[in-house]
Amino acid sequence: MLAGCGGGGNGPGGNPPPPPPPNDPPAPAPAGCGEFCDQAGPVGGDEARSTTEVLDCAHEDYGCVEQLTTSADVEDGVVSVDLRCDAPDPCEGALVIYSGVFARLGGADFSMGPGATAAVHVGLVDDWQELVAKGSSGAPSAATFIWLIGPGDEALIDGGKPLTLTPAP
Repeated sequence: MLAGCGGGGNGPGGNPPPPPPPNDPPAPAPAGCGEFCDQAGPVGGDEARSTTEVLDCAHEDYGCVEQLTTSADVEDGVVSVDLRCDAPDPCEGALVIYSGVFARLGGADFSMGPGATAAVHVGLVDDWQELVAKGSSGAPSAATFIWLIGPGDEALIDGGKPLTLTPAP
C-alpha cells in the first residue's frame, strides 16, 4: 500500500501548486579546452607564424579575429570574452588568457562562421586573482592570445589584447 498519495492536487476543488521561485540565470559554462587549446601558447624554437603571413583575412590592427571585450567580470571562475571572425572562412582556434607574469589563467576552444560574433567562456584557474595581482600595478590586468588552426593544422598566432578581470559582485 502506498502512503502519501492523493489530495491537494490540481484536480477539481484542488489548488494549483505555486509557481517555482524565479532563479537567476546560471553562469555560462566554460568552453572546453581540447588538445589544440592545451598546446596553444608560447613557442620554443621556431617562431609561430602570424595569420597575416598565411590567411587572407588579416585586418591591419588584429589579424582575423577581433577581441571585442576589454574588461569583464569573472563569475563562478568563468570569464566571457566576445570575439568576431573577420575572415572569409570560418575561424577555429583557441583563446588563452595569461597574467602579467605570464602564468596561464585559462583557455577555451572556439569556432565561428565568417562575420560571426561569439562569446567564448573561459574557465580560470582557482587562484586567478592571486596570479593577476602579482603582475599588476593597480588594475587586475591580464592578456589574451588568440591562436587559429591554419592549413595543415598549423598553429597561427592571431594577436592578443589586454583584458581587465574583475570578480563579479
